[in-house]
Amino acid sequence: LWKPVPDDFIQGLKWCLFSASNDPTQGVLTSIHVKKKTIASSDDMRVSLYSMSKGLDAEMLLPASSVDELVKFPVEEWCVVEPWAYFRTGAKAIFCAHMMDGQYPDPREFFEFEGEELELPDGLGKALESAEIIAAGDYPIDKRVKITIGKGRLVVFAENEALGWIKTEIDMGVKDCPSVEFVINPIFLREILGKTNTVKIGSDRALFQTDNFRHLVSLHGE
Repeated sequence: LWKPVPDDFIQGLKWCLFSASNDPTQGVLTSIHVKKKTIASSDDMRVSLYSMSKGLDAEMLLPASSVDELVKFPVEEWCVVEPWAYFRTGAKAIFCAHMMDGQYPDPREFFEFEGEELELPDGLGKALESAEIIAAGDYPIDKRVKITIGKGRLVVFAENEALGWIKTEIDMGVKDCPSVEFVINPIFLREILGKTNTVKIGSDRALFQTDNFRHLVSLHGE
């Protein structure tokens, strides 16, 4: 009944958690979709895809609110007894999640677009760390910062009604970089920068990509 989870299962859930919607009117987009080797999430403005080292012989729609708690546990095993997904730690603690009903949309087509590769500046990680303190949000997953690139400069902006705002400008090192603006979670972006400092910029979207993870963000704002 119990089967081992892939070594990077929890890591994949963590990376996709930031893109799941918290708007209950968006139905299945408030869940994390797990199918074989792929973990996916989206809120119509962002899409995340994580490819695990090994697959799960199952399909799950796990509520993002449940996943937010699940990733705190050192899960080693899983099983599904409809409509529940069960996860067990090495200490035999069991976490239960009631799976959502519905058909999750296939987001892979959105990753196919023409764009320009852009290298992000070294100072971005430190700027995000400072912005994270100011950025509004009751929980770390809710925090957002605005990234603006143009005229050879990158600007990180965050604000909070109680604490004020912070704005950091960084030289891109090139003058002819495309002009773009997008909103992203600062904690999440710092993790991505640990894997890659390159972003692909298209006319309406930006893509961060590593060997096993892709994150797409709309450039239309929120």
